[in-house]
Amino acid sequence: MEAKSLRITILAEQADPARGGAERSVRELTEELNRQGIETTLLTITGIPDGSSIHSLFPDSRARRIPLSRIEAALQEYLKTHPCSLLHSTLPVRGADVYQPRGGSWKQAVLQHAESYPDPIRRFLKKRLHFLNRRRTQYLLAEHRLLTTDETVVAAALSESVKTHFIRHYNLPPQRIAVIPNGIRLPEAPAPETVADFRRRMLAAAGLPPSADAVVFLFAANNFRLKGLYDFIAPFADAVRKSPVPLLLVIAGRDNPRKARNLGWLAGIEKNLIFTGPLPNLSTALAAADAAVLPTWYDPSSRFILEALAMGKPVLTTALNGASDFIQSGRHGILVEHPRSRGQITDGLLQLADAKVRAAFAQAVLQDNLQEQVSIRRHVRQLISLYKQILSRKNTSL
Repeated sequence: MEAKSLRITILAEQADPARGGAERSVRELTEELNRQGIETTLLTITGIPDGSSIHSLFPDSRARRIPLSRIEAALQEYLKTHPCSLLHSTLPVRGADVYQPRGGSWKQAVLQHAESYPDPIRRFLKKRLHFLNRRRTQYLLAEHRLLTTDETVVAAALSESVKTHFIRHYNLPPQRIAVIPNGIRLPEAPAPETVADFRRRMLAAAGLPPSADAVVFLFAANNFRLKGLYDFIAPFADAVRKSPVPLLLVIAGRDNPRKARNLGWLAGIEKNLIFTGPLPNLSTALAAADAAVLPTWYDPSSRFILEALAMGKPVLTTALNGASDFIQSGRHGILVEHPRSRGQITDGLLQLADAKVRAAFAQAVLQDNLQEQVSIRRHVRQLISLYKQILSRKNTSL
């Protein structure tokens, strides 16, 4: 089948990029599919339609959450008047041809959310009482139903780790899973004066002069606990005390900074933590930073780390981050086991504090062409290949 004859509908909860990475991802995916000649419509649950390629099932709804049964009913009505070649859904709905949850497996997300709590009793209760969250339970059951009863749907995993989660939780055979590593729209290089100004402001916030020989690490996330910030502060404090040069941690995101500030104060490094709040464009902060860090408890494939690699920055993250598929530890950056691997994190930070090590990592990122590997262009080319395979099987079975 020719690519130009494909007509794809992508179903997502929201498409407002201000809400987070998942929303930015589906918009970029839709735009790149159209750019590569695939007629693609982005269908959201709620929100205001935006142009000819974005539509909403409930454009006038003010409901915070719409039950999945209503979503499925509205979806079927929509498809009667707007037929498509394939339904690519980020939600576990009946009738999906491709299921690609941007947050990874719902089952694994529940387990890792619980694991991110330091208290073992609370971890146990979070795992046992997760059903008290009605929406989460609804989506867990729907994902289980979709993947265990519909033998035609293909699970498109954003990373190898997500593939293992689909196999572990739903016993999916290999032919039902396609690993298509996540991709991003490559960021544009910010103006040098803007980058220099951002770095000066970060140094000034720490009480350092503009010429200070400091190493700036950038952390960006909206859920500080899940993304490992609270566990990261202790090993970061260890590195601050051992490093021959000042170390700063710039923390960007919408989460409340109070707990992280308190942990920094208790560790005696409150001046080394700089909170920026949400940043409209991370490219300036990444360009001003020396390395990106995300000691996450769960991430199917972090956009932040992919953006850092695309800008040639060395990174430190955990093996629990699907973006680690792109990273060779000791060549492109540092991979640690999990956010409580205190010694590994401290050692990794001290390696990144060395300018020669950072330069070698950055050079390897460029040599290995990671920019193209993490691009949305590559991601979409692989998706188009999957679409054609599915349609070929469909036509053969008719």
